[in-house]
Amino acid sequence: MYVIIGASGYFGAYFIKQILAQTSEPILATYHATQPLAEDPRVIWQSLDVGDFSAIDAFCAGLDRSRPLKVIMLSAYHHPDKVEQNPTLAWHLNVTALAYFLEQLGDVHRLYYASSDSVYGESVDGYIFSEDSPLSPVNLYGKHKALAEQIVLTKGYEVLRYSFLIGKSLIARPHFFDVILESLQKGEGMDMFHDSYRSAIDFDQAADLTVQLAESGKHFGIINVAGDDHLSKYEVAVLMARRYGLAEGSLRPVSILDTDQSIFAAKRATSTLMNNKKLRQTLEKETIRLSL
Repeated sequence: MYVIIGASGYFGAYFIKQILAQTSEPILATYHATQPLAEDPRVIWQSLDVGDFSAIDAFCAGLDRSRPLKVIMLSAYHHPDKVEQNPTLAWHLNVTALAYFLEQLGDVHRLYYASSDSVYGESVDGYIFSEDSPLSPVNLYGKHKALAEQIVLTKGYEVLRYSFLIGKSLIARPHFFDVILESLQKGEGMDMFHDSYRSAIDFDQAADLTVQLAESGKHFGIINVAGDDHLSKYEVAVLMARRYGLAEGSLRPVSILDTDQSIFAAKRATSTLMNNKKLRQTLEKETIRLSL
């Protein structure tokens, strides 16, 4: 059985899609504030506030242990600006509650923790981070993720560091992808950074690769889940325009260096590049290219 903690967001919807497509296993999917939309007889939805220790106790006590559990941990206090503005709540959800959840969960067959390229920090002079690179996060969110990784690894589970994720929303809330696509369809102008690079990968492929890793049963410790190509958000938007046959002239390339950084509450790395060699070798993939 798959157990997805925090399944009602953008990424969770794609995980449900891929697990249903690749396996015959049932899914226990948790949500908190957002009501789930996905309906399938193999998906059981359960409300869970991961910040509430008594709710964690009840959830873990009620798990069906008669079959191996593969847990995917997506739940976290994600947005770097919100983490900076609410550090106490963020610490509780990202660190304290995670440690408590793992302790109450006990031993399970596999657990996969969704981390972020934010743990690496800045790719100085085009440096490409591999899994054993030193970590130097530039904001509190990245520091929380780095510490959470150590908690997960100490328990003997797996960490997946995802790069910039993009794709069509499968839930009621639009994603950045949908905002860009709507702007292109309307021919409205949109500023996009042309000099800030990430090893972008789409939601669907990232979820697909993660489920393949889970189904393989391989232990890997830490693994970068990223595309082969290092792309700016402007280049991603241009690819979208070409994919959907839309005019790309409304896209305006702007420099992140010219942007007033005070619009962000948390500092951002201008570029974070990731090596995906370990992922390709583990799953025997020749290439992993952004697919929109």
